[in-house]
Amino acid sequence: MNKLLFLIIGFTILGNYVFSQNKILRSKNINIEFSDIDTKDNFEISLIGESVLKSEFQFVISNGDDLLYELSIPSTELIIHNTGVNDEASILKRFDDFLNTKHFIKNPISEDGKYDEDYNYNITEEEWHELKNCKNIGCMAFSYQVSDESIIQIVYLKSRGYIVEYFVCC
Repeated sequence: MNKLLFLIIGFTILGNYVFSQNKILRSKNINIEFSDIDTKDNFEISLIGESVLKSEFQFVISNGDDLLYELSIPSTELIIHNTGVNDEASILKRFDDFLNTKHFIKNPISEDGKYDEDYNYNITEEEWHELKNCKNIGCMAFSYQVSDESIIQIVYLKSRGYIVEYFVCC
């Protein structure tokens, strides 16, 4: 009986410690037509942890109960180096700008755009051409940046029913 009581108390203390360390420090969301022109998807970002520098950056795209895309990285991946701004301020600046509407790109591939395996390696050439030809149905892409140089552009391919990273650079 004493061992059981000891275990219960131990797990309660440990659980309280773990949960108290992971709080939502900042959260932001936007609802926008992305996967379907008739419904809006929820784009949500959060910093979760004990401090800005010791947190996880979470990015989720959902439509109702359907999870469409998810990214979870250390918040330090948002730091923009060599700007003269301290690391915490740099993280918060990129966080605040992340869902800016300028990052949404309508019909993202120009008519003269060419498939390039170096930058389009996450999708097949067939998927890339489908994206290039989506102007008729109106497609929306989203571009975001992590670290100093990693630019990732994503789009929902209707015919496939999922989001693809169609451009990853540097």
